[in-house]
Amino acid sequence: MDVPVFMELLKKHEFVFFTGVPDTNLTYMINYLNNGDEGITHVRASNECEAVAICAGYHLASKRTGIVYMQNSGLGKTVNPLTSLTDPQVYSIPVLLIIGWRGEPGYVDDPQHIKIGRIMEKLLDDLEIPHEILPDNEKACDKIIERAKLYMDSKQAPFALIIKRNYFQEYYPRGKVSGGWESELVGEDAIGAVLDLIDDKDVIVSNTGRISRRLASVMKAKGMNPETNGRVIYNLGSLGCASAIAFGISLRYKHRVVVLDGDGAVLMQMGNLTTIGAYQPENFYHIVIDNACYASTGTNPANSVAVDFLKLAEATKYNWTGLVDTYNQLESQLKTFLSDKGPNLLVIRISEPLSRNLPRLINPLTYKDAFFKFIHEFHGKK
Repeated sequence: MDVPVFMELLKKHEFVFFTGVPDTNLTYMINYLNNGDEGITHVRASNECEAVAICAGYHLASKRTGIVYMQNSGLGKTVNPLTSLTDPQVYSIPVLLIIGWRGEPGYVDDPQHIKIGRIMEKLLDDLEIPHEILPDNEKACDKIIERAKLYMDSKQAPFALIIKRNYFQEYYPRGKVSGGWESELVGEDAIGAVLDLIDDKDVIVSNTGRISRRLASVMKAKGMNPETNGRVIYNLGSLGCASAIAFGISLRYKHRVVVLDGDGAVLMQMGNLTTIGAYQPENFYHIVIDNACYASTGTNPANSVAVDFLKLAEATKYNWTGLVDTYNQLESQLKTFLSDKGPNLLVIRISEPLSRNLPRLINPLTYKDAFFKFIHEFHGKK
């Protein structure tokens, strides 16, 4: 489907408000939204739950129906507002959900997408949200959007449109629309420096997507087996949960626990910072690899460019904060970060290459078994 044609179909049926969180299947549509359109309002949300609530507010102020776009992994996150806010038995608010279908049965995908891909349509049925898979034929697509509009107008309830892989044609208005700082640092070098400075007993929890894949790539280049090394838990899904996983580990492990987090992930689950600050784990070391975008889903810009992570960490009682975006600063800042008692937070700003071949992480039970073996060798709090 040609993206401008698709957007004109939506506008034809009075859908001009968009908010959500990026998905790979929706990258080219989001490129269009980020490029700007005088007839459209676009709000980049930090998580899908927030996006549904934003759409609800838009409807309450205008009586018009907005669109929430998301990966199907985000559908699980929206169950609460879809059942307790927009549902016909509560505020009865129409929202058009545009959902990218990861883990579609019959296609190979990463393990974190398999279950949600298999149960997505059943989950929508259980939520009593009618849904249709969009065809790439313009006339047929127009008819489905029209049916969705008529349903939402009459029932005052949500409707979902499902987007399969490779649905949209490539769309790069005025060049590629992407995020990324103008930093001299790249992710592989930053992660390599961390691996060089941490101790043999330290463990790592890495954020979902490109950060975990980069970590595995760097480990392999340094002669470590990323499958069986045992020091790492790759947070393959559950975007934003790496720091919470690491905090849970830190409560039962006496050595350092290092988080390789992402800026978009921190924004999605910002409440994690308050829990970490409240409990003051001294062995907790939080690194935010800040590329100002969602690298794994098309390098669409994130709201992190408007956020001061250092002030957030200070406000939530982290003991030390720092920022680095040059090679000259990297080693010295990392040493200070790792030497002071935690919880500490270091932001490493990097540029974001638009394409990179990285290994996929497809054996979570192997990683878990290796981690168990490693951590129980050094288990216990002082």
